[in-house]
Amino acid sequence: MALIETAKVVVLVGGVGGAKLAHGLAHAVADLFAQLRWQMSATLRVGLAAPQLVRLLRRAVESDPPLRQGVDRIIGSASDSHFRRMIEQAIARGEIDPGLDPYLAAYVIRQVTGDVAVFLVRRLGLTVEAVADDLALLQSPTVEAVYDGLISILRSGLARPATTSVVDGGNA
Repeated sequence: MALIETAKVVVLVGGVGGAKLAHGLAHAVADLFAQLRWQMSATLRVGLAAPQLVRLLRRAVESDPPLRQGVDRIIGSASDSHFRRMIEQAIARGEIDPGLDPYLAAYVIRQVTGDVAVFLVRRLGLTVEAVADDLALLQSPTVEAVYDGLISILRSGLARPATTSVVDGGNA
């Protein structure tokens, strides 16, 4: 749990808290998926550049329930708003399905990107404590490949590309 929450806080500090940076990126990179991919890598870079901040934030999210719940609420709300704006902009640019519910899409993105840290810890055979103490352990081609895979799933979904009809066993 600590790593997930720490990662969410680092996302908040690097993406939502650094609103000018994220806003500038949104205008510089007109592709939702490129923005999301950049933010995943940037989150790690922010954590590596400010390890004391990460430790402080980790203590906050591991604190007694009232403080932890407050941090969770702030992070969740800020993340949802940030991702919802990104979704709405992508819809306006014609990049993604205009029928999507921006609130639901933002929620899905937050859940997927927020929990990727747990997956990475397991995938790399590390412990939450080790990674929380040394984010440099997450600097690897495997981590970058996971980020790329996540973006691929968000972009294309889980369905096989439409090549055959449903009758023939495909999904066209």
